Amino acid sequence: MKVLVILFIVVALSKQQSQCDSSDVSSDRSSDSRDSHEHHHHHQNRPKSSPPKCPTGWLMFERISGKWCVQVFEGIFNRNEAQAKCQRIGATLSGMENAHEKHLIHKKGMEILKKQNIAYSAMWLGLIRKKDCRGEANRNKEACQRSRAYYWNDGSTHSTDMIIWNRWYSDNRGVDQDCAYMLVSASGKPHPNGAHPGNFHDIPCDSSKTQNNNFFEYTRAYACGMKPR
Repeated sequence: MKVLVILFIVVALSKQQSQCDSSDVSSDRSSDSRDSHEHHHHHQNRPKSSPPKCPTGWLMFERISGKWCVQVFEGIFNRNEAQAKCQRIGATLSGMENAHEKHLIHKKGMEILKKQNIAYSAMWLGLIRKKDCRGEANRNKEACQRSRAYYWNDGSTHSTDMIIWNRWYSDNRGVDQDCAYMLVSASGKPHPNGAHPGNFHDIPCDSSKTQNNNFFEYTRAYACGMKPR
């Protein structure tokens, strides 16, 4: 009889322990599930960072160095004034990497001229003469002839393939012609004197007037460039 009582007590205790273990496991699973849900919910609510983008209305170009934003503005300024205008909005005078960029930037210039009812003008870009190619002592160096004397100062443009000079420019005649603008035509057609839109002309950086008033009198546009933000 005593043996039966002892066996009964042992079985009862075993069942109680099993129920406790099961309850603990269930509680642990519930806790793990709740923690997992809260962790997942926390990740779902984390705001996603939007990729950098260009300001509204700006052109965006894909370059080897990364994305690049360009906008063309109107205004009669010399090169230094135009650069200061760009810098005020966190940009710089821009270069052009390829024919596609050149076409779209020139098109923006055409729109400005059409709005002003002006047939021909020019646009400042970030093209500037290299320091070791400035001055009369350096202008006849082989390394300082035509496009080799210039570089894009925006830090993003590397190709100079789009720098095409009009047939009488860049002639290095003026030792102070350390900047250059791009000619713009509202119609896209060449000027009667043979100057082609999209071609370049060297000029002093502090001049807003041209040296060839038969083509146009003032530089009326400038192109700013910057990285997306």
